[in-house]
Amino acid sequence: IVNPVGTETDSEGNEKPFTYVYDETGKYIARSYAFVKADNLNPTGTVSFRYQKTNLIADIATGNIYYCGTKDGKIVYDNNATLCAYVAYKNLSSTTATASDKLYKRVDASASDAFDTQPLYDNTKGDLYVLINGKYVKYDSSNLTHAGETIYQKHDENTVYFVDKSTPGVVGDDGYVYNKKTDVLYAKQYCENIYVKDAKGEYTVINGKAETFVDGVHDQSARYSVVVGYLAQVNEVYNSKKDTDGNITSYTNPLPHLTERVNVENEKSEAVLRMIAREQVTIENINGVIKNAKISDIMDISEGSLFYDFKDSKIENLSHDVQKSFSTMTMGQLLMYADISGLANGVKEVISDITLENFFHSLTIQNGIVIDLEKAYGYQV
Repeated sequence: IVNPVGTETDSEGNEKPFTYVYDETGKYIARSYAFVKADNLNPTGTVSFRYQKTNLIADIATGNIYYCGTKDGKIVYDNNATLCAYVAYKNLSSTTATASDKLYKRVDASASDAFDTQPLYDNTKGDLYVLINGKYVKYDSSNLTHAGETIYQKHDENTVYFVDKSTPGVVGDDGYVYNKKTDVLYAKQYCENIYVKDAKGEYTVINGKAETFVDGVHDQSARYSVVVGYLAQVNEVYNSKKDTDGNITSYTNPLPHLTERVNVENEKSEAVLRMIAREQVTIENINGVIKNAKISDIMDISEGSLFYDFKDSKIENLSHDVQKSFSTMTMGQLLMYADISGLANGVKEVISDITLENFFHSLTIQNGIVIDLEKAYGYQV
């Protein structure tokens, strides 16, 4: 039995305890700290800024550089260093300047001529971060590029944190991002009530259902206590070592939140059997039940698997939903699903937000295949 390590609230307001177990196809990695979106921060002041056009190549190196373009019918100022460099060097007018009219930088402004005004926060503790160009950077209230960005707080008070393997990198810590060669993967599993044999237990089990134990009525040898946890297989709670033929030779490194080992008397039925029982399937209604069944009704799905994104899809709509998902999928999502790593330094951050559709629309043939980064990022050219 694996203990819960946290809870989350579902759409109906119910708390769902969860835990993490070893899984070679999991989507989580273990780290000594994690970033959580900061809530209830108290502003220490405000800052006003406007955008000023620039043609200086030197401004790109400062990081205070924005591409101005039209996306989905709206004017957008995008702090995208790669895109800015692409536009600048594509339109070089000299060794120090560009002829592009799409590059801007933020400058201080008075309230009367400001493009925007944003709150400032104190970061004396150094635990506040923002995401800049695909990496976590310490929040700096004096840096205009940090104004208005989502603020994350670094949590490091626990021994271990399980973070999504697609997590962005951290400036100053090259070891935070997922490493396919060295990282052990984990899956997130939701916990349930597990009934464990206990001579003083408050429950008994009759016809597969738990009922309150009544002394003198129920069998004393069939008493159970309820434990909230996840009933795991041995390969989910230990790392396995394999020989050259792929055979497991030993188990090591048990999960720190592993509790007691139990022998299973009655195992939970497969998802499709639970659905049949829940819907009280008969010959008369079986067609309707199957027609309205969701993917999560017929199979148990771990978060992070490809099917997880389609867990609420009806079987008859699955093909359409998969096609729709791929039409909006980003390169970052594709890298995660395909478990592709080892890309050249910085490539993941550059392509993660590019959709597959925009990527292929951006390709042309000019003495080879050429990508137009403006189109790739979805901007009107």
